[in-house]
Parts: sequence; structure tokens; C-alpha cells
Amino acid sequence: MRHTLVDVSANGRPRNLAAAFVRTARGLAVACAFAVLAGHAVRAEGTQGVPESEGYRTSDYRTPVPVTLMGARVITADEAETLLAAKEAIFIDVFPRPPKPPNLPAGTVWRDPQHLSIAGTHWLPNVGYGVLSPEFEAYFKTRMEKLTGGDKHKPV
Repeated sequence: MRHTLVDVSANGRPRNLAAAFVRTARGLAVACAFAVLAGHAVRAEGTQGVPESEGYRTSDYRTPVPVTLMGARVITADEAETLLAAKEAIFIDVFPRPPKPPNLPAGTVWRDPQHLSIAGTHWLPNVGYGVLSPEFEAYFKTRMEKLTGGDKHKPV
């Protein structure tokens, strides 16, 4: 079953929210993943003078980002969409799994909320943080090894 998120814009015409999310998320996911696994070196100052980080960003998540990433090939949302459709790259969804609320009454059954992701991506929950616990780092490495078939040059 396929679901489409639709919103009504100010002029009363429906907008496909899922398509807008996909275009944005694809570009971001591919740019971040290429930074981790690709080996094409590029270094420059980013948009409006935003310099590249020395490591993973672990704060200020909602601030401008550079247009280049050292060791990565940065692509547009359209390029990401083409890669995903052609299955020429592996797309990883690193969105965290919601934690079980600590104040649930005894006996309450907790069910994880439904996780919506872009079709064709692989959800590896909780591996998108800048610093991983040893358990999540091992999980991430094992899953990436499986998804890439051990090919460290596979576009991700």
C-alpha cells in the first residue's frame, strides 16, 4: 500500500508533501553519506562563507551548512533522485527511534510509532548522531558491510 501526504496550500490547491520531503531528504542523506564513505577530496568554503567542519557536527543542527564536504561528492536533490531510482547508490535513513516514554503507567503496552521513510532507503535508527556508543557503532559497521557487500567504494 502506498500513502501520499497531501496538504492544501493557501490557494486551495493540494501539495504533495511527501514529494517535497523526498527531494530535500534525498540530497541531504546522500551528501552526508558520501562524506562518510566516498573518497573524492574537495575542500572549499561553503555558502555564505560557512566553513567545513573538522569532524561530525554535534551541535547547531539547524544552522547553514557548507556546499562542499572534504572527501565527498556533494550532489543535488535531483541527482539523488536519479541515483535512487537507478539503484546506483545506497540510501541510509539515520533518523532515531523514538524512546519509550519513562512515565508510562505500569502494564502499558508500548508500540514504537510508525517510521515513514523514503521508498528504497534503509533505516538504521540512532546511527545519525555525531558520537555513537560502541554498540551502535558496531551495529552501524555491520549493517554497512552487509548493505555494501564490503565494497568501500560503493556510493552511499
